[in-house]
Amino acid sequence: MAAFCSGCGKPLTPDTSFCGGCGAVNSTGVAQPAQAQPVQPTAAPISTAPVKTGSSALKILLVVLLVGGAVVVMAAAGAFYFGRKKLAEWRQEHGTAASGPDSGSGATGEPHHSAGDIGSAFLSKEEVGA
Repeated sequence: MAAFCSGCGKPLTPDTSFCGGCGAVNSTGVAQPAQAQPVQPTAAPISTAPVKTGSSALKILLVVLLVGGAVVVMAAAGAFYFGRKKLAEWRQEHGTAASGPDSGSGATGEPHHSAGDIGSAFLSKEEVGA
C-alpha cells in the first residue's frame, strides 16, 4: 500500500523524508488512502471571499491629478506674485505712475487726475519719442 502525506494527501514514496507538495515531514510506516483524510491546506487560513475595494490604478491616477492640480495652482500664484513685483520694480525704475486698482483710484475705479493732468493715461507723442 502506498503512503500519503498527512498534510496535503499527495502520494509519497517510502524513501522520502519530506512531502514534495507541502513540505510536511514524512512519517514512514503510516499508510493512508487519499480519501481517508480530507485535503486541508495547513499554511493558508480559511477565508471568505475578498472584498473589492476599487482599482489601485484609479487611486493612483486621482492622486497624480490632485498633486498636478496643486502644482499648477501654486505655479500660477507664484507667476502672478512675481509678475506684479517685477512690474512694480519696472514702474519705479522708469518713473511711471502705477495704474492699477491699488494706485489711488477712486471708488468708481477711475484714476484721480489733478487739474493739469486731464486726458488719458497713455503716453503722448513727445513721451513716446523720448
